[in-house]
Amino acid sequence: MSDDVIDNYDLDNNVLFIRGCNLIDIADANRYLQNAWFALTGSLVNEEQMDRLIQIANTELKQTDPVTKIKAMHQLINALPSLTLMQRFMMLLSQVEVSAAQHKVMAPVNADDCLKIILLMPWIISLTRSSESFIDLPAIENCKSFEHYFWLALTGKAASSGLEEESRCRFMSLLLGGFGTVTPTTTTVRFIASTKSDVISALIGGFCATGPAHMGACKYAIMRLSSVIDDVEKGNIDAAANHYCKDKPWPGFGHPIMRNDVRVDFFFSRFHMLMRPFSALARAISDNSGLQPNVDFLIASVMCAQRVAPELGLLAFFVCRMPILLAHYQARFSAHSFGLSSEDLREKYKKVPQSWL
Repeated sequence: MSDDVIDNYDLDNNVLFIRGCNLIDIADANRYLQNAWFALTGSLVNEEQMDRLIQIANTELKQTDPVTKIKAMHQLINALPSLTLMQRFMMLLSQVEVSAAQHKVMAPVNADDCLKIILLMPWIISLTRSSESFIDLPAIENCKSFEHYFWLALTGKAASSGLEEESRCRFMSLLLGGFGTVTPTTTTVRFIASTKSDVISALIGGFCATGPAHMGACKYAIMRLSSVIDDVEKGNIDAAANHYCKDKPWPGFGHPIMRNDVRVDFFFSRFHMLMRPFSALARAISDNSGLQPNVDFLIASVMCAQRVAPELGLLAFFVCRMPILLAHYQARFSAHSFGLSSEDLREKYKKVPQSWL
């Protein structure tokens, strides 16, 4: 499988692609798990077909009993109050088991098992947040219920309207990916896959690559936007913009590759009524800074509107990106460990670091 088949960015035309399809188009047309399955397999199924795949995955999950190990880990981390939210998430993620194949050395992971991992993530987020009683595994039976439980894990409440429900669905798909192997999380997952390590180890490694210069920037954008959210919601846009821009850097603005982030443009336009205050703030900050809002500002806008904590916002970003990371894991795992045959490796070993990933 060619790396650019999974996801890539057309710099000349400013288009993000998943499996050759415009990310904006599939985000606008499909539910999140349909797009996640498309990212994993290249097969775009309708919602009814995806719901059946989810039901099959749930039946198989019950047979593997994912609860016992997770429950034991939840009890352990609750006895360690000094753990951060990020540490709690990684420790819970380390206990995710969806197939007996995970115990086998150098065993590949298939798309069905990847789907099971994704289906467990709303539950893992809920347990990450909860330092009290254990939360039972929710019954995710279809695409809509996955989105419902995902946002319930983040916000503690259901969508207040059909428009908000739709905006949440579109937002999740916008975070899938589109930059190929140049992003640190993807590169880290691929590097770990090249060692034939297991998929959960690769995901934890990828999560460790969500520092403030990469995906983790969204956490700081949420923090900055949270400090002015009252002014934003009251319509005091100039005051909010001045406070936001008081200290550099300005999280959520500028991008190392994109001139303007099409994900922000699409979402603010598509859900104009919901996002009007944040769109106005973005314009004011752009006027002050000369920089355009990026996906971190989009995430911050959605999370601040729902009063989601910065660390949870980062978890949401990572989980929404997970299908692409799993697809890259599968692709890299199935290739030669060093990206070259032994014969070529002996001749060209000096170039290995360039070819490895």
